[in-house]
Amino acid sequence: MASHSSFKSVHVPPQQAEILLGILSDNKTHVLNLNRLLQIERAHLEKREREKLTHLLEEKAQCLHQIGQTEQRLERLLMKLSNNLTTRNISASQPSSTTARTLIDAHSIESIITQCPEQYKHNLHLTWEQLKEALHECQFLNSINGQIIHKSKANIDTILAMMRGHSTHTNLYHADGHKEHCTEQRTLAKA
Repeated sequence: MASHSSFKSVHVPPQQAEILLGILSDNKTHVLNLNRLLQIERAHLEKREREKLTHLLEEKAQCLHQIGQTEQRLERLLMKLSNNLTTRNISASQPSSTTARTLIDAHSIESIITQCPEQYKHNLHLTWEQLKEALHECQFLNSINGQIIHKSKANIDTILAMMRGHSTHTNLYHADGHKEHCTEQRTLAKA
């Protein structure tokens, strides 16, 4: 078994540092494009423009595919680098696909950047920080869109329940201001 330590002090060759910079830049471009699409999706969700959402979903799928391809390129590069670098949390007995997947985390990328030639470090660090920021924005935008979808679904479920004559848990207030949950069946005409 290999010893568990952080990346040894083995320098990343300039050619591989340049490839890493290209991969991180491509990934940043794809994530920024996904963020743009998520913002457009939010506007369409808020306006309930379903026709426009269909086309947008195709664009999002293509963008996610591009991000996946970029991640595969990063995995391949990290596999090449792992032949020269020993990593923490990886033993020699693990299969290569596990090794590559384990390598793709913030700490590992940052460790690799520190071992790149000086002329690449600044741009790599800057691009990596911008990519992380774009990924956080992506998570935030995706969360907001998920909340909009959830609220829309809840509203539709409530309307359908009313049309079927089932009242969902209706909150009624007593004179003292406390809520009372009431469930009853009534037709739309009686509602």
